[in-house]
Amino acid sequence: MDNDHGHELAETICKLLYGQEVDTVIPVLAGILVNAAVSVCSDKEVFLGYMKQVISEAYAEVDHSDEPLQ
Repeated sequence: MDNDHGHELAETICKLLYGQEVDTVIPVLAGILVNAAVSVCSDKEVFLGYMKQVISEAYAEVDHSDEPLQ
């Protein structure tokens, strides 16, 4: 997010989701994300590739070596 509106939106969403169970938050955010993607990206594979990249970059920034396998 390179603009103030994006940061403001992210802050608002974080405030609304603070304290919610992760089992609720992830499906809700996934649903919102998919609905937005369908309306702006007609190629599902392009969207999936983008999401895979973003997720991979986020995980690469965090050391998960001490977490149990699930």
